[in-house]
Amino acid sequence: MMKKTDPWVVQHDGVLGIGRRGDDTFTFDVEEGYQFAGFDAKLLAGRHRPGVRVTMQPGHGTTGDGLKATVHWWFDGGSQPFIKYRATATYIDGAIEKDQRALLVACDLVDEGLSQFKELYKWLESLGPKTVLGLLEDDYKHVASLVGDEATSVNFVSSLADLAGRAGIKAVDAVLMLHGRKDGIYFRDRVLTGGEGGTIRKELGAIDAGAELRACFSTCCWGETVADDLVAGGFRVACGAKEVYANGAYGIPVSLASWKSGETFASAVDKANNQTVLAVTDGLISHVHSAFTTANSYWTITGKKTTRITSESG
Repeated sequence: MMKKTDPWVVQHDGVLGIGRRGDDTFTFDVEEGYQFAGFDAKLLAGRHRPGVRVTMQPGHGTTGDGLKATVHWWFDGGSQPFIKYRATATYIDGAIEKDQRALLVACDLVDEGLSQFKELYKWLESLGPKTVLGLLEDDYKHVASLVGDEATSVNFVSSLADLAGRAGIKAVDAVLMLHGRKDGIYFRDRVLTGGEGGTIRKELGAIDAGAELRACFSTCCWGETVADDLVAGGFRVACGAKEVYANGAYGIPVSLASWKSGETFASAVDKANNQTVLAVTDGLISHVHSAFTTANSYWTITGKKTTRITSESG
Protein backbone atom coordinates (compact mmCIF):
# COMPACT_ATOMS: atom_id res chain seq x y z
CA MET A 1 0.00 0.00 0.00
CA MET A 2 1.35 3.40 -1.00
CA LYS A 3 1.10 6.25 1.49
CA LYS A 4 1.48 10.01 1.11
CA THR A 5 1.33 12.82 3.66
CA ASP A 6 0.92 16.59 3.83
CA PRO A 7 2.56 18.05 6.99
CA TRP A 8 2.21 21.51 8.53
CA VAL A 9 4.21 22.91 11.46
CA VAL A 10 2.37 25.59 13.41
CA GLN A 11 3.45 27.79 16.33
CA HIS A 12 1.38 30.16 18.47
CA ASP A 13 3.01 32.48 21.01
CA GLY A 14 1.50 34.12 24.06
CA VAL A 15 2.30 36.98 26.41
CA LEU A 16 3.45 36.80 30.00
CA GLY A 17 0.82 35.40 32.31
CA ILE A 18 -1.94 34.97 29.70
CA GLY A 19 -3.12 31.63 28.38
CA ARG A 20 -4.49 31.16 24.88
CA ARG A 21 -6.55 28.70 22.91
CA GLY A 22 -7.79 28.59 19.35
CA ASP A 23 -8.59 26.58 16.25
CA ASP A 24 -6.58 26.14 13.06
CA THR A 25 -8.26 24.93 9.86
CA PHE A 26 -6.24 23.13 7.21
CA THR A 27 -7.35 22.77 3.60
CA PHE A 28 -5.89 20.09 1.34
CA ASP A 29 -6.44 18.18 -1.90
CA VAL A 30 -6.38 14.41 -2.38
CA GLU A 31 -4.34 13.37 -5.40
CA GLU A 32 -6.12 11.24 -8.00
CA GLY A 33 -5.75 7.55 -7.24
CA TYR A 34 -5.54 8.18 -3.49
CA GLN A 35 -8.07 8.43 -0.68
CA PHE A 36 -8.00 10.24 2.63
CA ALA A 37 -6.83 7.99 5.47
CA GLY A 38 -6.60 10.29 8.49
CA PHE A 39 -5.51 13.56 10.06
CA ASP A 40 -3.52 13.91 13.27
CA ALA A 41 -1.80 16.58 15.36
CA LYS A 42 1.25 16.02 17.57
CA LEU A 43 2.77 18.39 20.08
CA LEU A 44 6.38 19.31 19.25
CA ALA A 45 7.14 21.86 21.95
CA GLY A 46 5.46 24.31 24.29
CA ARG A 47 5.26 25.86 27.74
CA HIS A 48 2.59 25.82 30.43
CA ARG A 49 0.40 22.80 29.78
CA PRO A 50 0.10 23.01 25.99
CA GLY A 51 -2.13 20.60 24.12
CA VAL A 52 -3.71 19.84 20.74
CA ARG A 53 -6.48 17.67 19.39
CA VAL A 54 -8.16 17.16 16.02
CA THR A 55 -11.79 18.25 16.27
CA MET A 56 -12.93 17.81 12.67
CA GLN A 57 -11.73 15.85 9.67
CA PRO A 58 -13.16 14.15 6.55
CA GLY A 59 -14.29 10.55 6.66
CA HIS A 60 -11.92 7.74 5.77
CA GLY A 61 -11.96 7.15 2.03
CA THR A 62 -12.91 10.69 1.04
CA THR A 63 -11.46 11.95 -2.24
CA GLY A 64 -11.41 15.27 -4.06
CA ASP A 65 -10.14 18.80 -3.53
CA GLY A 66 -10.75 21.36 -0.83
CA LEU A 67 -11.01 18.93 2.09
CA LYS A 68 -10.78 20.51 5.54
CA ALA A 69 -9.62 19.49 9.01
CA THR A 70 -9.55 21.49 12.23
CA VAL A 71 -7.11 21.35 15.14
CA HIS A 72 -7.90 22.85 18.54
CA TRP A 73 -4.85 24.04 20.52
CA TRP A 74 -4.26 25.64 23.92
CA PHE A 75 -1.74 26.63 26.60
CA ASP A 76 -1.94 28.23 30.05
CA GLY A 77 -0.45 31.53 31.15
CA GLY A 78 3.09 31.85 32.50
CA SER A 79 6.54 32.94 31.48
CA GLN A 80 6.96 32.93 27.67
CA PRO A 81 3.97 30.67 26.92
CA PHE A 82 3.77 29.09 23.47
CA ILE A 83 2.84 25.95 21.56
CA LYS A 84 4.37 24.29 18.51
CA TYR A 85 2.76 21.31 16.83
CA ARG A 86 2.77 19.31 13.62
CA ALA A 87 -0.48 18.53 11.76
CA THR A 88 -0.44 15.76 9.15
CA ALA A 89 -2.95 14.63 6.54
CA THR A 90 -2.38 11.04 5.37
CA TYR A 91 -3.54 9.48 2.11
CA ILE A 92 -3.36 5.91 0.85
CA ASP A 93 -3.75 4.55 -2.63
CA GLY A 94 -6.74 2.42 -3.52
CA ALA A 95 -9.37 5.01 -4.39
CA ILE A 96 -11.98 3.58 -6.74
CA GLU A 97 -12.30 5.91 -9.71
CA LYS A 98 -15.13 5.98 -12.27
CA ASP A 99 -13.24 3.75 -14.72
CA GLN A 100 -12.91 1.11 -12.00
CA ARG A 101 -16.60 0.94 -11.03
CA ALA A 102 -19.55 -1.02 -12.44
CA LEU A 103 -23.25 -0.88 -11.56
CA LEU A 104 -26.07 -3.42 -11.88
CA VAL A 105 -29.76 -2.54 -11.54
CA ALA A 106 -32.40 -5.27 -11.22
CA CYS A 107 -36.10 -4.33 -11.30
CA ASP A 108 -39.16 -6.60 -11.55
CA LEU A 109 -42.32 -5.38 -9.84
CA VAL A 110 -45.29 -6.37 -12.03
CA ASP A 111 -44.87 -10.15 -11.93
CA GLU A 112 -45.16 -10.70 -8.17
CA GLY A 113 -47.20 -7.59 -7.39
CA LEU A 114 -50.86 -7.59 -6.35
CA SER A 115 -53.02 -7.71 -9.47
CA GLN A 116 -55.14 -4.69 -8.52
CA PHE A 117 -51.99 -2.55 -8.54
CA LYS A 118 -50.65 -3.84 -11.85
CA GLU A 119 -50.72 -0.46 -13.59
CA LEU A 120 -48.94 1.19 -10.68
CA TYR A 121 -46.26 -1.49 -10.68
CA LYS A 122 -45.82 -1.12 -14.45
CA TRP A 123 -45.17 2.57 -13.96
CA LEU A 124 -42.76 1.96 -11.08
CA GLU A 125 -40.96 -0.74 -13.04
CA SER A 126 -40.42 1.72 -15.87
CA LEU A 127 -39.51 4.71 -13.72
CA GLY A 128 -37.29 3.01 -11.14
CA PRO A 129 -34.34 1.98 -13.34
CA LYS A 130 -34.51 5.29 -15.23
CA THR A 131 -34.21 7.15 -11.94
CA VAL A 132 -31.21 5.08 -10.84
CA LEU A 133 -29.42 5.39 -14.16
CA GLY A 134 -30.23 9.07 -14.44
CA LEU A 135 -28.43 9.63 -11.15
CA LEU A 136 -25.52 7.21 -11.41
CA GLU A 137 -24.84 6.27 -15.03
CA ASP A 138 -22.19 8.95 -15.45
CA ASP A 139 -20.34 7.74 -12.34
CA TYR A 140 -19.66 4.19 -13.56
CA LYS A 141 -17.68 2.82 -16.49
CA HIS A 142 -20.07 -0.08 -17.04
CA VAL A 143 -23.79 -0.15 -16.27
CA ALA A 144 -26.18 -3.08 -16.74
CA SER A 145 -29.94 -3.12 -16.22
CA LEU A 146 -32.23 -6.14 -15.81
CA VAL A 147 -35.89 -5.18 -16.06
CA GLY A 148 -39.06 -7.30 -16.07
CA ASP A 149 -38.59 -10.80 -17.44
CA GLU A 150 -34.84 -10.18 -17.72
CA ALA A 151 -34.57 -9.86 -13.93
CA THR A 152 -33.98 -13.55 -13.25
CA SER A 153 -31.68 -14.86 -10.57
CA VAL A 154 -29.56 -16.49 -13.27
CA ASN A 155 -29.14 -13.19 -15.13
CA PHE A 156 -28.48 -11.33 -11.89
CA VAL A 157 -25.65 -13.61 -10.83
CA SER A 158 -24.16 -13.89 -14.32
CA SER A 159 -24.33 -10.10 -14.79
CA LEU A 160 -22.52 -9.52 -11.50
CA ALA A 161 -19.86 -12.01 -12.57
CA ASP A 162 -19.56 -10.40 -16.01
CA LEU A 163 -19.17 -6.90 -14.61
CA ALA A 164 -16.74 -8.03 -11.92
CA GLY A 165 -14.63 -9.79 -14.52
CA ARG A 166 -14.23 -6.87 -16.89
CA ALA A 167 -10.79 -5.37 -17.31
CA GLY A 168 -9.95 -2.62 -14.84
CA ILE A 169 -13.08 -3.01 -12.71
CA LYS A 170 -12.40 -3.13 -8.97
CA ALA A 171 -15.87 -2.68 -7.48
CA VAL A 172 -19.42 -3.63 -8.50
CA ASP A 173 -22.42 -1.97 -6.86
CA ALA A 174 -26.05 -3.04 -7.19
CA VAL A 175 -29.54 -1.62 -6.78
CA LEU A 176 -32.32 -4.18 -6.21
CA MET A 177 -35.88 -3.04 -6.96
CA LEU A 178 -37.67 -6.34 -6.49
CA HIS A 179 -40.37 -7.81 -4.29
CA GLY A 180 -39.33 -9.52 -1.11
CA ARG A 181 -40.51 -11.63 1.76
CA LYS A 182 -39.00 -12.57 5.06
CA ASP A 183 -35.72 -14.28 4.20
CA GLY A 184 -36.28 -14.12 0.46
CA ILE A 185 -35.94 -12.02 -2.72
CA TYR A 186 -38.32 -12.55 -5.66
CA PHE A 187 -36.57 -12.78 -9.00
CA ARG A 188 -38.54 -13.55 -12.15
CA ASP A 189 -37.52 -17.21 -12.23
CA ARG A 190 -37.44 -18.05 -8.52
CA VAL A 191 -36.99 -16.84 -4.98
CA LEU A 192 -33.46 -16.61 -3.68
CA THR A 193 -33.56 -17.49 0.01
CA GLY A 194 -31.65 -16.23 3.00
CA GLY A 195 -30.06 -18.04 5.90
CA GLU A 196 -26.79 -19.92 6.20
CA GLY A 197 -27.96 -22.65 3.82
CA GLY A 198 -29.89 -20.28 1.55
CA THR A 199 -29.44 -19.71 -2.16
CA ILE A 200 -28.42 -16.03 -1.84
CA ARG A 201 -25.14 -16.92 -0.15
CA LYS A 202 -24.65 -19.96 -2.37
CA GLU A 203 -25.20 -18.18 -5.69
CA LEU A 204 -23.26 -15.01 -4.85
CA GLY A 205 -20.49 -16.95 -3.17
CA ALA A 206 -19.91 -18.92 -6.36
CA ILE A 207 -18.93 -15.79 -8.31
CA ASP A 208 -15.22 -15.96 -9.01
CA ALA A 209 -13.85 -12.64 -10.26
CA GLY A 210 -11.20 -10.12 -9.37
CA ALA A 211 -13.52 -7.23 -8.53
CA GLU A 212 -15.30 -6.82 -5.24
CA LEU A 213 -19.07 -6.84 -4.86
CA ARG A 214 -19.32 -3.66 -2.86
CA ALA A 215 -22.56 -1.74 -2.05
CA CYS A 216 -26.12 -3.00 -2.47
CA PHE A 217 -29.14 -0.71 -2.11
CA SER A 218 -32.40 -2.68 -1.87
CA THR A 219 -36.07 -1.67 -1.99
CA CYS A 220 -37.25 -5.23 -1.34
CA CYS A 221 -39.85 -5.63 1.37
CA TRP A 222 -38.30 -7.24 4.46
CA GLY A 223 -34.90 -6.49 2.93
CA GLU A 224 -33.41 -6.32 6.42
CA THR A 225 -33.85 -10.10 6.71
CA VAL A 226 -31.56 -10.79 3.72
CA ALA A 227 -29.05 -7.94 4.00
CA ASP A 228 -26.73 -10.14 6.03
CA ASP A 229 -26.97 -12.81 3.32
CA LEU A 230 -25.99 -10.30 0.63
CA VAL A 231 -22.95 -9.36 2.72
CA ALA A 232 -22.11 -12.97 3.50
CA GLY A 233 -22.36 -13.66 -0.24
CA GLY A 234 -19.73 -11.08 -1.02
CA PHE A 235 -21.11 -7.52 -0.87
CA ARG A 236 -19.20 -5.19 1.44
CA VAL A 237 -22.37 -3.46 2.66
CA ALA A 238 -26.12 -3.72 2.07
CA CYS A 239 -29.31 -2.10 3.32
CA GLY A 240 -32.87 -3.35 3.60
CA ALA A 241 -36.28 -2.37 4.95
CA LYS A 242 -37.56 -3.65 8.27
CA GLU A 243 -40.90 -4.73 6.79
CA VAL A 244 -43.04 -3.63 3.81
CA TYR A 245 -41.15 -0.97 1.82
CA ALA A 246 -43.01 2.08 0.46
CA ASN A 247 -40.36 4.81 0.39
CA GLY A 248 -38.85 4.31 -3.06
CA ALA A 249 -40.05 7.58 -4.55
CA TYR A 250 -38.12 9.49 -1.90
CA GLY A 251 -35.52 7.06 -0.58
CA ILE A 252 -33.93 5.99 -3.85
CA PRO A 253 -33.19 9.43 -5.37
CA VAL A 254 -32.13 10.93 -2.04
CA SER A 255 -29.83 8.08 -1.03
CA LEU A 256 -28.27 7.64 -4.46
CA ALA A 257 -27.68 11.38 -4.85
CA SER A 258 -25.83 11.31 -1.51
CA TRP A 259 -23.86 8.24 -2.54
CA LYS A 260 -22.99 9.92 -5.86
CA SER A 261 -21.69 13.00 -4.05
CA GLY A 262 -19.19 10.92 -2.07
CA GLU A 263 -21.02 10.52 1.24
CA THR A 264 -20.71 7.26 3.14
CA PHE A 265 -23.22 4.46 2.65
CA ALA A 266 -24.47 5.12 6.18
CA SER A 267 -25.00 8.81 5.48
CA ALA A 268 -26.83 8.05 2.22
CA VAL A 269 -29.14 5.61 3.99
CA ASP A 270 -29.69 8.06 6.83
CA LYS A 271 -30.89 10.67 4.33
CA ALA A 272 -33.48 8.17 3.04
CA ASN A 273 -34.63 7.38 6.59
CA ASN A 274 -36.26 10.79 7.01
CA GLN A 275 -38.73 10.17 9.83
CA THR A 276 -41.25 12.73 8.59
CA VAL A 277 -41.33 11.22 5.11
CA LEU A 278 -41.49 7.66 6.44
CA ALA A 279 -44.43 8.53 8.65
CA VAL A 280 -46.34 9.77 5.62
CA THR A 281 -45.42 7.05 3.11
CA ASP A 282 -45.80 4.14 5.53
CA GLY A 283 -48.96 5.63 7.00
CA LEU A 284 -50.60 6.00 3.61
CA ILE A 285 -49.66 2.59 2.21
CA SER A 286 -50.75 0.80 5.38
CA HIS A 287 -54.36 1.88 4.69
CA VAL A 288 -54.38 0.88 1.02
CA HIS A 289 -54.43 -2.90 1.41
CA SER A 290 -54.26 -5.44 4.23
CA ALA A 291 -50.98 -6.77 2.78
CA PHE A 292 -49.33 -3.42 3.53
CA THR A 293 -50.45 -2.92 7.13
CA THR A 294 -46.97 -3.75 8.41
CA ALA A 295 -45.30 -1.03 6.32
CA ASN A 296 -41.97 -0.02 7.83
CA SER A 297 -39.63 1.38 5.19
CA TYR A 298 -36.80 2.16 7.61
CA TRP A 299 -33.54 0.92 6.10
CA THR A 300 -31.07 -0.89 8.33
CA ILE A 301 -27.47 -1.56 7.30
CA THR A 302 -25.32 -4.67 7.40
CA GLY A 303 -21.61 -4.48 6.65
CA LYS A 304 -19.07 -1.68 6.41
CA LYS A 305 -21.12 1.47 6.77
CA THR A 306 -18.33 3.94 5.94
CA THR A 307 -17.91 2.63 2.38
CA ARG A 308 -18.11 5.39 -0.26
CA ILE A 309 -18.51 5.39 -4.02
CA THR A 310 -14.85 6.39 -4.23
CA SER A 311 -13.47 4.11 -1.54
CA GLU A 312 -12.10 0.62 -1.62
CA SER A 313 -12.02 0.31 2.14
CA GLY A 314 -14.87 0.88 4.52
